[in-house]
Amino acid sequence: MQRVLIAVMIVLPFRAIAFGVTTCGQTVPPGEVGVLQTDLAGCDDGVFLANRAVLEMAGHAISASHLGVQCIDERCAVHGPGDISGAVVASGASTPREGSR
Repeated sequence: MQRVLIAVMIVLPFRAIAFGVTTCGQTVPPGEVGVLQTDLAGCDDGVFLANRAVLEMAGHAISASHLGVQCIDERCAVHGPGDISGAVVASGASTPREGSR
């Protein structure tokens, strides 16, 4: 019984917590999940995603004049539902990306 309790105590502190995206120009750190908390409007650039970062649109919208969402490293993903308008979506070097809808 003690082995099971020790294993649970070691695993629980490493639980992932979502990264809240609330303003234009934020970068979701490598390997993290960013959750859009509100609509972003009037941005030059919306959200930047580091390597293996994910943006959960959570039904919100990004309206940007330059880049809506940009992968700045090897891989990233955008999960909808949500809307990205007025900008290039998920711009970057040839990397696998998923759409926002």
